[in-house]
Amino acid sequence: MSVVVIGGSNLDTIARTNTAPVAETSNPGRTTVRPGGVGRNIAENLARLGTDVTLISALGAGHSAQTLRESLAGAGLHEVDSGHDTGSYTAVLNDNGGLVIGVADMAATDAITPDLLKPEWFGGASVVVLDGNLPIDTLARAMELAGDAAVMLDPVSVAKGCRLRDLAALPLHTFTPNHDELLAIAQTDSIKEACEWAHQRGVEYVWLREGAAGSLLSSTHGSARIPVAPARTVVDVTGAGDAALAAYVHRIMLGDSPEVAATFGAHAAKHTIEVAGAVAPLTHALLESEMEAQ
Repeated sequence: MSVVVIGGSNLDTIARTNTAPVAETSNPGRTTVRPGGVGRNIAENLARLGTDVTLISALGAGHSAQTLRESLAGAGLHEVDSGHDTGSYTAVLNDNGGLVIGVADMAATDAITPDLLKPEWFGGASVVVLDGNLPIDTLARAMELAGDAAVMLDPVSVAKGCRLRDLAALPLHTFTPNHDELLAIAQTDSIKEACEWAHQRGVEYVWLREGAAGSLLSSTHGSARIPVAPARTVVDVTGAGDAALAAYVHRIMLGDSPEVAATFGAHAAKHTIEVAGAVAPLTHALLESEMEAQ
């Protein structure tokens, strides 16, 4: 059994101010450059946790692409030629680690068209994870090629998520929006109505991320609150959602319930925001011991 992840691979430039940021002027701070991208982050986290995973992504050429290849040493990789340079993501964080603004150059991922996905890449996959940055017709094709595999999708943003309304159905095992994304996609101010909208479209589980308030796991047969795992300190929020989804998939692959998997994911997110960069040194044993002690 294996996991196929389809999505973006970027080099992330993360700038954090030393004090509360002041707009329209230079702010003292520090900058790091690290591998990133929603799809790539999820694949690396899965590999670190010991899950058999393959990433389908467009890496481009040059030093940046080689850096990304090396970051995926523990995962399989199918590269697609999108005809664009390696993607990048630039984020400015405040002195508390919160995101002030982010700029994503996703041309390489935007150019992953349906015809670039090879059916044989999906053979044997038990779970297919989709990065919402992909073009909408590519997402639809990936859901089709997934066959009987459980499909999980992160909408990544309000703008990207709202495109999902163009799909006739969302045959998903798990959908992972945050509060704003879910309400915007479902075009309602009610979380209950938004979850019902998603279930009616074919989503089995809506895992609603609500930051410090934890998360809500909603299904057609009920819902459960998933408590947050409090971080000791917030260093960098980049990649926390990617880590949570990877850990969730890891436990689903082990046969655990979505509730257990989501709790495991909360601990993965905690560790990720405690370190600089999009991926923390996660292990199954570390997260399991923390969950048992909770």
